[in-house]
Amino acid sequence: MGMNMKRLTWILLATLPSVVVAQTSLSTTTEPSALAAPSSPLAADPAATATPVNAAGLPLSGSETTAISADPAATITAAVPATAVGPRPGGPNKGMLPEEFKVYYNENVGISKTSFKGASEKVIPTKNDFTEVPGCYISCYTKDAKKGLYNIGDNTYLIGQIRVSGHYYGGTCLPKGFENKDVRNAKEFKEMCEKDFPEKCEKESCGVGASHTAQWFN
Repeated sequence: MGMNMKRLTWILLATLPSVVVAQTSLSTTTEPSALAAPSSPLAADPAATATPVNAAGLPLSGSETTAISADPAATITAAVPATAVGPRPGGPNKGMLPEEFKVYYNENVGISKTSFKGASEKVIPTKNDFTEVPGCYISCYTKDAKKGLYNIGDNTYLIGQIRVSGHYYGGTCLPKGFENKDVRNAKEFKEMCEKDFPEKCEKESCGVGASHTAQWFN
């Protein structure tokens, strides 16, 4: 009986370390998984919770999540002035001069579009009777120095200019229908000068020119 008790005690002591080691190993392998939080598909991707933004970096609302240009300025439209200042662009056959066209004149030097020393400012009355394209300007002249603006030669003085249907060729205005005619003696253009400048061209007293105005577009 005493021998059997000793044998049983030895058997228990021999098997006890393996049981403790097994329990310790079990606790070590199961503890991390037991403390882990439930997996979440959003937590795996940090960008999934980011607020959508446009190309300029501003947040979009739910109704604004449509495709947006990569260039923030793509939808900006520059404001364009409705009217141009000075001669209308487009070349001499499309251009229009202001109704009060300023030039600079010196009897010894001549005429210029820009101011220069010793020059006086002259305002040329300009009638844009014809506004379509192509068009060009004829000039109205007088022999009376008191009525004219400045001397263009041969005791002839400029009064003003009128835009008519036509085009420039070689620096000369060729009114429509007068491409092969001399406008200087054309009655209809003298009447046009009288109508637009009645105080200075009464009774068709003014002369007409076609080669003086092309220089304003150079």
